[in-house]
This record gives sequence, C-alpha cells and structure tokens, in this order.
Amino acid sequence: MTRCDHGEVDQGRRLDGGNTGGAVRVGDTVRRHAGPWTPSVHALLDHLRVTGFDQAPRALGMDELGREVLSFLPGETVGSRHPWPTWVHSDDALTQVATWLRDYHAAVVSFQPPPDAVWREGGRWEPGLIIGHNDAAPYNAAWASDKLSGFFDWDFAAPVTHEWDLAFTAFAWVPLHARHVVAAEGFTAFADRPRRLRLFL
Repeated sequence: MTRCDHGEVDQGRRLDGGNTGGAVRVGDTVRRHAGPWTPSVHALLDHLRVTGFDQAPRALGMDELGREVLSFLPGETVGSRHPWPTWVHSDDALTQVATWLRDYHAAVVSFQPPPDAVWREGGRWEPGLIIGHNDAAPYNAAWASDKLSGFFDWDFAAPVTHEWDLAFTAFAWVPLHARHVVAAEGFTAFADRPRRLRLFL
C-alpha cells in the first residue's frame, strides 16, 4: 500500500452506520482505522477494480494518521435508524442485492489472495473458496436514486464457500432473523419470507 499525500491532516466527519464504526468522510474519501487484515482487503478491492466491478469502494492507500483511505460510496444508508427505512425490505432492494451478489461472485472467483494474506475472521484461502464480503447486510449498503451503489465495510472479508456467502446475505435481506429482531428493524411480513427467499435465489 502507498501512503497518500493529502496535505494538511483532516480528521473528517464521522459517518453514521456500518458494523465496525469509526469511519469518517474527508472530501470524496472515507478514512477508517486499519488492522493487520487491511493489506489483504486492499488486495481484494484492487482485484475488483481491475475486473471492472464498480459496486465496492476503491482502495486508495493510507493517510498521514495511519488510516486506510477508501473511495466514498454515494447514497443513503440505514445508519443508526430503528426501525429501518421501508425500502430496505422492498422486493426491488432484495433483487438488486441478489444481482450484486451474483456479480460480485463472478468478479471475485478469479482472485487468489497473497500467500501471507491475513483476514480478520481468520481462515486460509484454498481452491474452491472465494473471499466473501461476509457482512453484506442492510447496515453496510449505500443506495442512490433507488439503486444500490454497493457495500462498504469490508473488514470481515475472508475465505468462505459461495454457499456460505449466499446464505448469510439471504439471512440478512429476506430477512431470516428471529421475529423479534426483524420486527425491531421494521419487518413484520413473516408469512412472506418463503416467497422472498425464492425471489432472492
């Protein structure tokens, strides 16, 4: 990774939402605390850029404070709102996420991590596995003009099977959590979950 030269240090404006927290916006970039897994995540994001997959942030190096620098995904996010906005549980959002996941799997299948790759969730890549986002949930999605801009917060990316990544994303978006959990998020159409799962698949 290269160190970015952005002149005077800008602490940035804290962004609401996400799963790990601590992200701030500086201009058209996002700055986040780095970890031992950051070089591996940046290698993944670089691969996605090369393949033409444009619904993920771009890795832009590190700043003067040792934070990773990523491109900003425009659009609305769930943030810390409860219940979640109604669009989260729309059929249109569900089908767009399913399309995103298929396109992501098509792009990532050719990615072979560096031999010394470190992942926050652990694990080691081997043939037959992919690097899944592993947290492609509503709180990590950005939407602009009713279109999915992409998913942020790639810290939990790690080696998994296609099926595991598919199952987690369906669990988050159908959604398949316990009723009291999804009710607090604004979803109460429990009888509609079988249809929504078929729609996602």
